[in-house]
Amino acid sequence: MKYDDYLVHYGVLGMKWGVRKSRKKSSGSGSAEAIRSRVKKLQKSRKAKVVKKKREKAASKKSREANKPARKMTDAELSKAIKRLEMEQRYKTLKKSQMSVGKKLVFDILRDSGKQVGTQVATYAMGKAVNKAVGANVVNVGTTTKKKKVKVTS
Repeated sequence: MKYDDYLVHYGVLGMKWGVRKSRKKSSGSGSAEAIRSRVKKLQKSRKAKVVKKKREKAASKKSREANKPARKMTDAELSKAIKRLEMEQRYKTLKKSQMSVGKKLVFDILRDSGKQVGTQVATYAMGKAVNKAVGANVVNVGTTTKKKKVKVTS
């Protein structure tokens, strides 16, 4: 048998079995279709930029109006701002009252323990300051009270 009698092909490196490469339509860079698609993309992006600028301008105008001092507001603007603030405050109080029992318990525990830690830190700092100012160990700072052991006899 001679090697000239048949053709041997082992495939393309990196190709998967049964997968074909997608064939793109040959639209050259200068074709009318390609140019039209590029023009549409540019028009869309320009429109998006214009809309974005308009939105930003409106938002900045609203923020300027919202941050206007009370003496420069009209009566209608002032009453509108007051009404909004009152509504927000009422909403917060309603939300607070709807807190679950467990969440309320945890909140109370954390608040109370925070107060205790704050008090302890303030007491320690004041004791150190007093001792430093006097120059002597007047206040016992950082010492813990030890419980006396009681012997029980039966």
